[in-house]
Order: sequence, then structure tokens, then C-alpha cells
Amino acid sequence: MAATYQRGAGLLFPAEEHPYEDQATELHGSLGPNAEQDLELRSIAKAIAGTRHDPQVVLELLTRPLRDPRVLEHRYSLLRTLHHDSSLRAKLEHILPQLAELSVFRRAAAGNESQVLQTIWRLGELELYVHAVQQLHDILKSYLETDNTIGRVAGRVASLHQDPLFDELRRELPELQEAIRKRRSITVGINLDERLRPTEAALLSVNAEQISDRSLLGGFLSRFLGSRGAARSPSLRSHGKLHYARLPREFGGSEGRPPLTPLFRELETLLEHTTRPVQHALERYLRLETGWLAGLREELGPFCGAASLMHELQTAGLPVCLPTLLPARERHFSADALYNLRLALQTVIERSDASVKRTVSSQKTESEDQTLKDPIVTNPARFDAEARAFILTGPNHGGKTTYTQSIGMAFAMAQAGLFVPARSAQLSPADRIETHFPAPEAPELDGGRLGEEAARLSELFDTITGESLVLLNESLASTGAGEATYLAEDLIRGLCMLGCRTVFATHLHDLAARIQEINATVESDTQLASLVATGRMHAEPFTVMRSAPVGRSFAREIAQQHGISLEAISDRLKRRGLP
Repeated sequence: MAATYQRGAGLLFPAEEHPYEDQATELHGSLGPNAEQDLELRSIAKAIAGTRHDPQVVLELLTRPLRDPRVLEHRYSLLRTLHHDSSLRAKLEHILPQLAELSVFRRAAAGNESQVLQTIWRLGELELYVHAVQQLHDILKSYLETDNTIGRVAGRVASLHQDPLFDELRRELPELQEAIRKRRSITVGINLDERLRPTEAALLSVNAEQISDRSLLGGFLSRFLGSRGAARSPSLRSHGKLHYARLPREFGGSEGRPPLTPLFRELETLLEHTTRPVQHALERYLRLETGWLAGLREELGPFCGAASLMHELQTAGLPVCLPTLLPARERHFSADALYNLRLALQTVIERSDASVKRTVSSQKTESEDQTLKDPIVTNPARFDAEARAFILTGPNHGGKTTYTQSIGMAFAMAQAGLFVPARSAQLSPADRIETHFPAPEAPELDGGRLGEEAARLSELFDTITGESLVLLNESLASTGAGEATYLAEDLIRGLCMLGCRTVFATHLHDLAARIQEINATVESDTQLASLVATGRMHAEPFTVMRSAPVGRSFAREIAQQHGISLEAISDRLKRRGLP
């Protein structure tokens, strides 16, 4: 993202910061190689971007977590302003996508060798520049005295608007555009040989009006080529009453070259000559740099999108908040009513290219369409001096993955400078967010799947520190429970010894039962504790709480629920009259 900041407006950092690549180590943490996929950050980025902003820019924010509290507080302030001022947000969301065209004009001009086309592209760029500065000035002039990011934008736009050169451009631009647009037609002369074959062509004039009457040349070519099926030929095109044709190869000279090729070269030279006064006039405006305006879209766009999404989630009855930052050395995280943002987006909001729709139950009326179809599960989360590492157990499909993801999503959102999906949150920024979720099935790895998992887990200790966040979801599930418990126990001891915040969601209930023994054998200020997900298979809601591991009682309950306990089997056999 550093490259984006360098070419952008520099609004995502406090005024005293210099957002360049050499500060990446100081300002940014890092994301593990699998975290983007495991935490479904690409889907979240698309939801934030909606249809007006660039999801790739949002994804870059989410995948480069910040850890500098000054920069994060700066971004929270920007998001807070856009969230509370819905009128400002709506106006910016309308104009910001238009600024993307500035980059299109600049790339097109830079990539074209034709002076004529460069002039035309530059005129288009300056026309959009004038429009954008005027529109932004009208939107932001009431924020000039505001001491925040929007105030900085307003001040910069006001200085552009008050620049005498901008005023000159605004007055002169219509004349420059007209000087280009009045070239509406050309007159061509063609010499023929004794067999009426074209031999030479010349440009005779450039006209301010389009040709409207059938000319001698047009009539001749129309009659001559019409018998050859010109109406069906892709080389012939009609503009009004005048027919234009690229002469067939057989009408060329002795070497078969189309005689009109020099004509187009002459046309380019002539048009360059006629547009030279416009080119010279535009040189006066070279110092009017449009790149700053183009950067506004990349920097303000994600925050406008996030503010709109905050409003939509709140309208649907879900809490959102801006987190309170704590020192990184405290390694703290707590959240009240935390939920899985991706699940909420899937349940609450359905975005399409045309509109944003909310999913509603068939029993609800149109007046109730802003409520949830199904309640989104919220749960508390807390990492503190009492416990910073947790073994999370529970039944299959009982909410373990959903809860583990929600913690990682909260960190990614908070450390991008965006909101947290919770009622309230306190967070010490992590220097690294690492995930280890089940990899997609790969038959070719069946023989060495355990080795591949172990290698990935081992690599964690090459990068993580005590200030990292590590989320493990069903790790070591590729081997038997006894072997997995043995391996996981040493893994957990290593993470506790390091002191990083950890959640290990697992089916290994025996591992959870050994928490006290693990704590007794590790010298660390980080204690290991048990979390239990109390959901049932495919049933909502689920809850996650600090509790002693339940052990095998989940399996017994599932057996009873589905009629495969010994008692249930015995009753069923008795009803059938079998012993």
C-alpha cells in the first residue's frame, strides 16, 4: 500500500507523518500468508467498496495492518466524521468515483506518441479537473475551519480553487475545446491514371463543418465499389451521405501498397499543425497537477464505503464501534457483542451491481425489511493478563470456526483504521496476524498431509513475537486424536512461552483437559484457559464462554439427539420386538 500512499493525497496519515516505504517497519505490522483467505478479507473488502469504490484498494488496507496508534487514531477520526455526517458522505460518494477518470486521461496521454491525441486527452483531463475542483469546493467549503482530515482536504481544494491559474483555465478552457472540436471534416483530392485507378492523394483543406452533400468522390466510390458488394464489406463505412472506404489492395501501385497510406501521415501532420496553438496554450497549465485529486478516490473511498456499511449494519440492528487503542506491550483485546462480519454481511446485506438489498424473511412486511432475517450471534472476547491463550472446544458446526474468524476479522478491521463489528472493543495492535486453518483437500498430499501441516506450524515461530495474534483452527486434524494431542501440547506450550494472543479451535477435548498441567510446566506471563462453544450441530444461536472443557458429553448429547445412544438403540429394538 505504500506505493498507493506515495501517489495519493497523503490523507491516511497525520500531517506530521511521511508515508513512504522506509517507514513500513515502523508503521505497519504484517499478515500471515494464509490470513487473507482464512479470514475472508476479500469478501469483506468487496462489501465495504460496494459499487462505487475499488475493492482492491480496500483489500490493501486490510492486508497491511497498522500498529502505530497515531495513524490509527487519525483514521478513526476520519471514519467517525464520515459516519456521523451522512450528507457529506453521500456527496463524496457521488463525486469520488468520477476522479478515477483523471488517471485514465493521464495514462492515455502518456502512452500515446501522437501529439494530437495527447492534446485531446490533456484537454479532457483539465476539463474534469475544473469540474472536480469546483464540485469539491462547493461540497467542502463549510469544513474549512474544521481541524481534521476533511478540513485538510477542504483547505487544499480551496487553495486550488483560489489559484489565479485555475481561474484562467476555467475561462479559457471552452475556447481551447472549441478550437479542437471545430475540426469536423477534411477535403481530399485523388489523382487517377488512364484506367481511373487512384495513384496519388492529397489533403486540400480542414473544415469547420461536416460534409453533408454527396461529393463527386463519394458518389464515384459509392457507384464504383457498390457493384463489388461494398455494403457487405467491413472496410466500407457510412457517415451521413458520404461513403468512406479503405481502397482494396488491388488498387495499389506497382508494389501493392495502398496509395492512401501517405494520406494518413499527412493528415496527422496537418492536424498537429492546426492543434499547435492549443498545445502551446496548454503548456501554461503544466503545473496544474491532477494526481492529488485522483489520490482522493483511493484514500477517501474506502472510508466512505466503511461509513456507509456501518450505517447499514446499525440499521439492521447490529452494533459497530471504533476501538479504543491500548499499548502494544499490554497484548490486550476485549470486545463486547463481537460477531463474525462475513457471516453478518451474508445474512444481512446482499450487494449487487445495481443496488444494495437486505435479506428478509418471507413473513416480514416491507416496513420490516431493515431487520435481520436470522439473529446474528454475538459473543464476548477477552485476552488479558489473566489469560492470553485459549483452547476452544465444542461440537462440530458448533461455532468454533465462526468465533475464531470473528477475532481475526476484528483485528484486521481495527488495524486498517476501520470499524470493529462489536458493541465496544479495546485492542493492543498486533505486530503480526497469523492463521492456520484447514487447507483445501489435496489428494496428492494424503500421504504427507501431517508433515505439511507440521511444517506450516513450525514456520510460525520464524516470524511471530509476543505481540502477535495466532489463530489455529482444527490444526493437526489430519492425524489421530492421540498423536494430534501430543503434537498440539508442545505447540501450545511454545505459544504460551512466547506470550502471544492465541486461539486454538479444536476437537481435541483431551488437550483442553490438560490445561492446568500445561500451565504448570510453562514459565510465562501468559496463562492458557478453556473456551467452550455451546452450539449444536446446525443450530443457532451458539455461545462461547470461558468454561472447563465439557469433554465427551457433546458426543453423548449428539448420540441421544440422533438416536444412536445405547439407550435409544435398545428402545428402538424393543419396539420392533427384537431382543
